[in-house]
Amino acid sequence: MGKSAWRKDGAFPPLPLVHTTSVIEQPVDLNTLSKRYAKYADGFIANATANKKPWLLYLAFQHVHIPDFVSPEFCMQSRRGLFGDAVEELDWLAGQVIGSVNQHGARENTITFFSSDNGPWTIEHLAGGSAGPFRDGKGSVWEGGVREPGIVHWPGTILPRIESEPVATYDIFPTVLKLAGVPLPADREFDGKDMMPLLTTPGATSAHDATCIFYWKGCSNNKWCGVHAEESPLVNKATPGLWAVRCARYKTHFVATNESCTVHYMPKGYYQTTPLIYRIDEDPSERFPLDPVLNKQEFDAQLKIATEAVTKHIASLDEVVNQIGRGEDSRIRQNGGSAFCGCPNQTFTSSAKPSCLCDPANMNAFVCPSDRTPNFTTAATRWGGETSDVLRRRQLSTDAVFFHASSSSSSEEKTGQKTEEHPKQPLSAAAGAKPNVIMFFVDDSGYGDWGMNGSPSTQTPHVDALAAGGARFTQWYTAHAICTPSRAALMTGRLPIRYGLASTSSGGQSVFVCRSDMGLPKSEMTMAEMLKKEGYRTHMIGTYRRLKSKAAATGLDIIRSQCTYNSPFSLSLSLLRFLLSL
Repeated sequence: MGKSAWRKDGAFPPLPLVHTTSVIEQPVDLNTLSKRYAKYADGFIANATANKKPWLLYLAFQHVHIPDFVSPEFCMQSRRGLFGDAVEELDWLAGQVIGSVNQHGARENTITFFSSDNGPWTIEHLAGGSAGPFRDGKGSVWEGGVREPGIVHWPGTILPRIESEPVATYDIFPTVLKLAGVPLPADREFDGKDMMPLLTTPGATSAHDATCIFYWKGCSNNKWCGVHAEESPLVNKATPGLWAVRCARYKTHFVATNESCTVHYMPKGYYQTTPLIYRIDEDPSERFPLDPVLNKQEFDAQLKIATEAVTKHIASLDEVVNQIGRGEDSRIRQNGGSAFCGCPNQTFTSSAKPSCLCDPANMNAFVCPSDRTPNFTTAATRWGGETSDVLRRRQLSTDAVFFHASSSSSSEEKTGQKTEEHPKQPLSAAAGAKPNVIMFFVDDSGYGDWGMNGSPSTQTPHVDALAAGGARFTQWYTAHAICTPSRAALMTGRLPIRYGLASTSSGGQSVFVCRSDMGLPKSEMTMAEMLKKEGYRTHMIGTYRRLKSKAAATGLDIIRSQCTYNSPFSLSLSLLRFLLSL
């Protein structure tokens, strides 16, 4: 990042912090961002709780997407370098939000989800994350690209444990709606499954065992591919749409890459004459595929199961416009290539843009160096007057009480031994109450970036405590190996292929950017929209991906956000449509 967090060559604009559609600072001072997020999250939680309204908070962290940045208080604190500093600042922010939930009396009526949009961006090497024991990373359907950290936390309702059954990010949608008493629309296919039976019933298995988990990286035929017809498997056998499927304990790759994501951002996929089938529970690193000769009976049986599942799944898809392939909005490009003007230039006055406030001093705000020796003991690094290490230890002990405290029976007090805490019936079913919902969504984080999953070089006490007090999943899958479709699935409960958001597999555009001419179809219904109708207060803080907005921003509360364009700090005029209800 050099001496400035922002490029000065005009390739990418120095981007703003936005409140709804108003720019409040441009460029944003990145050193203050985490503290601001914590402040606004606390205010939202306090207000909604005081007004006895159920609420949804979606916190889409800007960390740990490149270019990494951190506040001075976290600079040079992690053994993992600048990337680790960013992970630890994110952990602090998560702890602040959970602390607010406790402070405002919402602890036992709040369900919290924690995961990442896709795997680590391994092509960035030390600036990317770690997939832990899994193969490859972002952009790949190997486990490292789609198997993420996953936590579900609900004190008194979900029994703390390590959960090895597979679930997916898009399972959050039907889980939350059912808890809120909202039926799923009957006019469309949903891929997500309600997680509560798995989370509250001893011995329950994954609902995906009966339906499989599908991994797309392109369109399914040349009509759907639109301007990127070369990405269709009917046109170019080297770039097929559906790459892999997991059914129960087996994962079948119909397509595989010959290059690692450490050397290519979106490696091309090639049809396998003989599909690769892995016993994924036994071989999570995907190193030893079944031998089609030595394991013939097992191989043939699993290939039949996978092929039949894929055939049934594809038959359930409707033909839709490929949004990813629509390219750019020429009007935005004509107005300077970005949806927002860039500082210090204030010449744009189009009514299509919000007012632009310039803060040129922020162009030269503090930037933590990426090539440096960590300083673990500096007393100058402080949050609220305490050194980072001291504060982390204090907060860890506080969080341990917060996450694990439960009422003690008289027998416990006498013997000093804890009895097993059994989960209660979910509140929505027990008393008609609607639970609050927090969704923590990290950007480009791998399974191995967190202490709970064995990271040896990052301290993440708050996220680790969240995991220790809830269900920590070892097999949590995202909908896609790239950000835009992954985040769309989170909010719709449906695989992105169903509404034209499965990224092209090579060559063409793979995500939405600030000048994209594309969006989530208006026919799609999102979690925020549906909860809003049920009386929920909704709020989004963090990064978002640009999609065309609806004609009217119905039910909009407040958004403080940015959209990603090869940087976690770019922002679009058109608010992300599935967050318009936030």
